[in-house]
Amino acid sequence: MNDDLASRLLAHARRRLDRHGEALPPPLDQLFRQVRDEWLGKIGAGGAEELFLGPWGTPAYPLLAWIAEGCLDPADGPPARAAAEGMLASYLALRCQDDVVDEDAPAEWTYLGAALDAHAVARLVEAAGEPGPMLALWTRLTTEFSAYALHDARLQARPDARWDEGELAQQGRKYLPMAAPPAALLLRGGRGDQVDRLVDAVVRMATGLQLTNDLRGVGRDLRAGLAPPHPPPIGQRPGQDRRDRPAPGPARRGGRRPGPAPGRALGGLGPLPGAHHRGPA
Repeated sequence: MNDDLASRLLAHARRRLDRHGEALPPPLDQLFRQVRDEWLGKIGAGGAEELFLGPWGTPAYPLLAWIAEGCLDPADGPPARAAAEGMLASYLALRCQDDVVDEDAPAEWTYLGAALDAHAVARLVEAAGEPGPMLALWTRLTTEFSAYALHDARLQARPDARWDEGELAQQGRKYLPMAAPPAALLLRGGRGDQVDRLVDAVVRMATGLQLTNDLRGVGRDLRAGLAPPHPPPIGQRPGQDRRDRPAPGPARRGGRRPGPAPGRALGGLGPLPGAHHRGPA
């Protein structure tokens, strides 16, 4: 996989999304700047590059670059750039949603999230070149993500709930929107029959990311007097810490770095049929 392509796609997405956000009608433009700057402040000195490209980040752009190289010629043409911008718009929309739910962010952030979601859809339709299939896929992924996120939030809020292996295996469904931009490139490249395979692979990979993220945050949560959402051993109640002490409320994930992406995670997806597979970076 060409790491330079992933980096270039991310840089393009940031430039284009900044331009779009600055051009939103007031007061959305001001809110965009606020949310963007707070997000950049949270993710630390490495910035978006470390978040999306580093070994301990969320591999959204390496995944996008891998699909672009396998499906498109040139790999960095307008469809890939549109998908890259859609990826970042969707990510920031979800950050707005998560921060309202988990971080007590102002409820007005949901208005910006809706505007960013609309922009993401427009860019992904442009990337796919097939409005009907892309919109159907977006509806499916968004609905499945929303249903599971609501189920997960309600489960975390129940003091008598138990995390079993089946529940833990579904954690990757929180990353379902990440599958939409690379799936748009599959549609553009005439490989729509591979979309379901891609979505399944993203869920499997993301389950590992989410659980590793939770495990990395156990110590921080306990020191803060909170209970990790998925503490070991499997079956322990989410409302309790390792000493079976009642927690003051549902666990929050504020400030926690995204879970690690194993160096060769994308290799597990396998080569696309007919594509020149360069192998994982």
